[in-house]
Amino acid sequence: MHGLSELYSQHAALQTNVIRLQGMIEAVNNENQLLEMDLGFLEQNIADQNGHN
Repeated sequence: MHGLSELYSQHAALQTNVIRLQGMIEAVNNENQLLEMDLGFLEQNIADQNGHN
């Protein structure tokens, strides 16, 4: 039974790590969305400037 309790402990630790990784992935995805918006504004700004030159 000792091995089984160790497996339960490892499983709980893995679940905690998965939840932590999911949070990190969500944060990266949110940051990526903001960067994509920034890039869109920059591209539009360049297009506008090129149109006026």
